[in-house]
Formats: sequence, C-alpha cells, structure tokens
Amino acid sequence: MFDILLRTPARAWPVWLVALLVPTSVMVAAWFYYPALLASGTLDPNADSIGIPIFQAMVSAVIVTPIVMGITAICLRRYRGRTPLNYWDRKRPARSFLVSLLFALPIITLITSTVYEHIQGWPWYEYLWDIVSLSFVAWLILLRPAVLDRRSAGDV
Repeated sequence: MFDILLRTPARAWPVWLVALLVPTSVMVAAWFYYPALLASGTLDPNADSIGIPIFQAMVSAVIVTPIVMGITAICLRRYRGRTPLNYWDRKRPARSFLVSLLFALPIITLITSTVYEHIQGWPWYEYLWDIVSLSFVAWLILLRPAVLDRRSAGDV
C-alpha cells in the first residue's frame, strides 16, 4: 500500500493537475482570506474594498500559471512514471545531489515557515495561506524524481 503512495503517478496527468493547483490555490486562498480578514475587524471598514487584493491575487495567479506550467513541462520531458519519491541515480550522483538540493531548499523553506506560523499562534485565517505552501511543496516533491529518472534519448 505504502509502495504505491510513495511513487510518482504512472502517467503525467496527475502531476499536471498538482501543477495547476499551485496558481489555483493562490486564488482560492485569497478568495477566503480577505473576506475573513475583513470580518475579523482588522481592516478599516472605511478603507478600499477587499476586491483589490483579491483581484491582485488573480492577476498574480494568471502571471504565475505559464511559469509553473513551463517548469512542469521541462521537468516532465521523457517522464517515466512510478518512480520512488526518494529516487537517487547512482550513475549520476552529482546530478542527483544538485537536483535534490534545488528542490529541497524551497521545500524546507516552505515547511519551516509553515511550522513557524503555527508556533506563533496567529489568527485562523492566516493559516489559509498554508494551502498555497502545501500545494507548492506537493508539486516540488513530484517533480524531483521526475527530473532524476528521465529516459535518455536512446531509451524506448
């Protein structure tokens, strides 16, 4: 059972869905965060509407979407599927180390900041942004083994 859960999907389409979840999560988090922030009384009721930051989040998501999809396309080139998440290419240890480092640094940063937020005991609506962090972490976790276990050009 755990063997199935600790591998990349057999086909690439679930990875594409997780990639699409990254910009979508920004819009969803903003859609719920700003009304909750307004309802909490933190914002000045006479100030501008919350529509402005929600619209900015949507624009940001639209701008980020081609970048995320482009990175995903590059990483999924010659995708094998069913690769263990902890895959290490023994034939190319330097490449495995560099790719792991490239993906691990943002993952560690996001998880550390999420844990820090929870330790601080912020209001509940601040935790809505964890949706974005966790979707980004899931995306990176799926891309790392996909990059390391690529088919070479001669493989069929």
